[in-house]
Amino acid sequence: MGRIYLVRHAQASLLNDDYDQLSPLGLEQSRQLGRWFAARKERFDVAVCGTLRRQSQTAHACLAQLPSPPTLGVDAAFDEYGHHELFANAPEEMSSHAAVSARVRSSATPRKDFHELVSRAFDEWVRGDSDTRRPRSWAVFRADCVAALEQVARQCGSGQNAIVVSSGGVIASICQHLMGVPDDRVADLHWVLYNASVTRLLSRPGCITLSTFNSVAHLEAGDPQAALVTYR
Repeated sequence: MGRIYLVRHAQASLLNDDYDQLSPLGLEQSRQLGRWFAARKERFDVAVCGTLRRQSQTAHACLAQLPSPPTLGVDAAFDEYGHHELFANAPEEMSSHAAVSARVRSSATPRKDFHELVSRAFDEWVRGDSDTRRPRSWAVFRADCVAALEQVARQCGSGQNAIVVSSGGVIASICQHLMGVPDDRVADLHWVLYNASVTRLLSRPGCITLSTFNSVAHLEAGDPQAALVTYR
């Protein structure tokens, strides 16, 4: 039986115009995860991330802590869904991540307001509202993510470990598929995922099962590390 570790990227630069890079805290979360793997003497035979910078930065910072890091592969199927998929029907002032960030930065609760905007758009997308204006549906996105996971599972043989560094939507879609969660509950999987969290899957030919979900044990070890636990 193989083991596949799904890692959500560490904290990115949410309220900056350029979201797709790790914050200083995100870099430390990534290093802490790598140190945790090293302390447990985990060895990875397969390592993959998406093409996004926040994913690759997380992967590189984590794997750099290992005594024998694997070669990191890249698969765009592990990229997060895009702004254009969420906000296909939005007005011009929400036409990009930078525009949405600029809109909420002046708020007294910018992170809360940002989440509310994105979560409403996500619910519309999952329901299939106006899908003709979107580049792909949630069902297609999920199928792409599951196909990429199955490719990793084929590379991860019995007794081997794989690490996949991706994003919340990808991990939620995979868990939805594995657990048979209906579309109207997938947001419950998505929005609880911590930055740099670990979701472990067990793999054998023709079968992938969920073992642990959304663990941040590596970020909770002692009071100084408590500040490392973030959602976004």
